[in-house]
Amino acid sequence: MNSTALNNWNQEGKLYIWHYANNSKRSYGGLHLSSDKLSTDNILQLFSILKIHDEGKRTINLTKTTDKVASVNGYNRRYEYYSKVKLNYNRDHIGISVNIDGSVLMINIGSAGVIKLTDALEKYKKGEYDFSVKSEIRGGTKNDNSIWFW
Repeated sequence: MNSTALNNWNQEGKLYIWHYANNSKRSYGGLHLSSDKLSTDNILQLFSILKIHDEGKRTINLTKTTDKVASVNGYNRRYEYYSKVKLNYNRDHIGISVNIDGSVLMINIGSAGVIKLTDALEKYKKGEYDFSVKSEIRGGTKNDNSIWFW
């Protein structure tokens, strides 16, 4: 059941998620995430609200990924970006499961997954980049098994 805090949570900042088209194991597979400080803090706030509940749902609108955000020095691969995340939290869900449905990411996550992503966002917030969190991604390629933080 959603609480007042969860219902009153409002998204702030810029959050980008994309993947590189035609990737291979050595070519930046998986999903890629970047965000500004406001969005990072805001998503951390959402996760802290979710942790005290048994279940909850939120839709997170994503900012259109730009060439500047997705650029990797010496890597000119085409990328595709997503428009929103439909987050479905159930405390007992194991892992982080992502279903790609066109430009929408359907993410199912439980308490352990929220803790993993919270830890990753805390690292990211401190200026650590180029690391990933393992996840199950359906609808991508066989090399899509991580969410990368840039």
